[in-house]
Amino acid sequence: MTPTPSASTATPTGLPAGTPRVLFACGGTGGHVYPAIAIADAVRRLRPDAAVAFAGTRDRMEWEAVPKAGYPIRAITVSGFQRGLSARAIARNLTFPFKLVKGLWESWRLVGSFDPDVVVGTGGYASGPVGLAASLRGRPLVLQEQNAYAGATNKLLSGRADKVFLAFEAAVSYFDGAETAISGNPVRQDLLDVDAAEARAHFDLLAPLDLHVDHLAVVGREDVLLGDRHQLPGRLDPVVPRHQCQHQPGSDDGGEDQAGLQPVSS
Repeated sequence: MTPTPSASTATPTGLPAGTPRVLFACGGTGGHVYPAIAIADAVRRLRPDAAVAFAGTRDRMEWEAVPKAGYPIRAITVSGFQRGLSARAIARNLTFPFKLVKGLWESWRLVGSFDPDVVVGTGGYASGPVGLAASLRGRPLVLQEQNAYAGATNKLLSGRADKVFLAFEAAVSYFDGAETAISGNPVRQDLLDVDAAEARAHFDLLAPLDLHVDHLAVVGREDVLLGDRHQLPGRLDPVVPRHQCQHQPGSDDGGEDQAGLQPVSS
């Protein structure tokens, strides 16, 4: 059994000459982290000898998700600029320049020590300093944008990227001047290997072939999604009259015990 990689060591040592090295930079939410993991899994399938490492932040979900997926991760100091004039926002913004400089220095050292053949950024604050360091060190930089409305970090890095892969054609307009390709969103193989009948039985779902019921899985934080997941059925009824809906919230929506598919009813 392969041991779970540590979340503190990302630099490969003693690798044979010609070993491909790929550094992923992502963070903050599953929307950024899991596409990166899916790409890393694909790299490993194509080149089992590849050295793969991640860069992220200690206080966000990537610090647990990446080692759990079988990859090492190195910490990068990063903080977003806070909007608003609350005391907390002002206090955090006062530290922003110092964290930015520290994060850039850490990213510079990481890119230099890991010596990647390519750096892949999938969004989130952590991908900013790492992507910039990769560009300044002359390493190829590839971005992957999951949304039709492009994220700020990917937009800022796009001018330095060798290529930007998009999930939706609607996002092309955000990357004027960059080389783009419509590739869709990467999906982890373990999600593709699931048996549909077994999954329906696990979640106690009705058989759609018998009752002509559509099954909808809605993924996202409750406050970002609609404010209240129990409003979902009413909003979906005009579009999908006969459906069963389940919402997968994050741990911020009620603790780890809620971080799974939850039935939604009106």
